Formats: sequence, structure tokens, C-alpha cells
Amino acid sequence: MISKDDLPIVGILRGVNEKDVKPLAEIFIKHRIKYVEITMNTAKAGMLISKFAEAGGKDMIIGAGTVLDTNDLDDAIAAGARFIVSPSLIPEVIEECVSKEIPVFPGALTPTEIHSCWKLGATMVKLFPASLF
Repeated sequence: MISKDDLPIVGILRGVNEKDVKPLAEIFIKHRIKYVEITMNTAKAGMLISKFAEAGGKDMIIGAGTVLDTNDLDDAIAAGARFIVSPSLIPEVIEECVSKEIPVFPGALTPTEIHSCWKLGATMVKLFPASLF
């Protein structure tokens, strides 16, 4: 998924509007930011995921963040999300992503949570909230 030419950065968008899609996509592409996450707590997140995927074409990979349950997950996948981020350990979200071969990045804080994420098959685990450390 990540090549040596990719910047290891994920742009995280919250509260954007449909009118923001084209200019933001152009900025991300210009600056080689390939991975963009739209949070599911953004109004019309599904539509925005679809629009960003369309605007970014092959130059961007759009994912969904703040995925809190399988309803969010189903909406994100239907919209075209290619990776999933959650703020915490949500076993059913991880398991469904693993079964559908969708990269999933759950948030975890304690060693037990981190270990549980790995055991469930998480692609990567984000330390969250990292600001505590």
C-alpha cells in the first residue's frame, strides 16, 4: 500500500463541506499527500468520502475515521473507504475489516488494548490519545 515515494502522512478532515472537496483534493495531490481520512462524525461523511475518492482518482486513497460501530463501517465501505480508523478498540469493527481485507487502524492506549488489537488482526494500532504521554 505504501511505496517509497509516498509521504507517510494521513490528512484528517473533519467538518468539511462538499464545496471543499475539489480544492482540498488538488492541494493534497500537489503536495503528494496520498492518504486522506474523512471522519464519520462529519455531516454527510459518506457523500464526502465518495466525492474525495472521485476527485483524487488514482492519486489518493480515501479512508474513514472515527468509525464507532458496524453501522459506521458499513456506510464508510459503501461510500468507497479503503481504510478504517477508530478511536478505540471495537472488536466487531476490526473483525469485519479483517474479514473484508480492509486495512484497519484502531486506537488503543494500554498494553492490554494494544495487544488485543493485534490479536484481532489490526493492520496497525494508533496510540490514542497520545497527548496523555
